[in-house]
Amino acid sequence: MAALLCTVMPTALRAQTVNVPFLCIEKTNGEVVKVQITDSSPDMFHGTYYDEEAGKVVPCLMIGKPQGPYITIALKDIKRAYSRFEEYDAVAYLKADGIAQTADVYNVGGVRVGSVGQLSQLPRGVYLVKKGSQTLKIVNK
Repeated sequence: MAALLCTVMPTALRAQTVNVPFLCIEKTNGEVVKVQITDSSPDMFHGTYYDEEAGKVVPCLMIGKPQGPYITIALKDIKRAYSRFEEYDAVAYLKADGIAQTADVYNVGGVRVGSVGQLSQLPRGVYLVKKGSQTLKIVNK
């Protein structure tokens, strides 16, 4: 483990932010709906809903978020879909997923020093955290 971590360290050091991928759906009215892309979400499928105002069934795109209800967008209201990366606080990103609270945190020597939930209690320094298939290098200031 220590040898693997040491080979990863020479790459560029991440500060306390991480680039997080988002699925963005731009609507015809200019509004952009963003959903974080993770190893397991978002779930998307084609569906329909009854539009009471129009009095008819409307085809739609349904998008499942990591936490929360599905987002429903009428197909006629979608201008375009794209993905983008945004800067996000690394600790908040790791804590956003309840499962990540148990993710192991290692020092640069490869020694386990705690979990993500304990990051704020750890001394200042550089740490490695693994979440899903991604390993993050963060600086605890």
